Amino acid sequence: MDHDFTPAYHDRRSIQEKYEEWRATNDGQIVYGAVRKAAFRLRSRGFTHYGIKALWEAARYTYYLRVGPDAEGWKVNNNWTSRIARELMEKEPDLKGFFELRTLRA
Repeated sequence: MDHDFTPAYHDRRSIQEKYEEWRATNDGQIVYGAVRKAAFRLRSRGFTHYGIKALWEAARYTYYLRVGPDAEGWKVNNNWTSRIARELMEKEPDLKGFFELRTLRA
């Protein structure tokens, strides 16, 4: 007996397309705002660079402390951390160069 292991649905959108769709959601706006606020706070304290992943996880942690364990939670894909860093540095001149970036592969 032959088995077809092909997924029933394969999302062929790029990571960037998925990120842009997520950013337009309420979750995307909340996370972006929290990460932006934290980055500016660090900048005002004299930091010249910081890790985007730390701010990403801090935003996630703070949110869950507020809503508790039964909340549905944000739909936050860790693939988007570099995208949010790029967006912040592009839109916010004071954050230019604040996050270290690597070349995008996808």
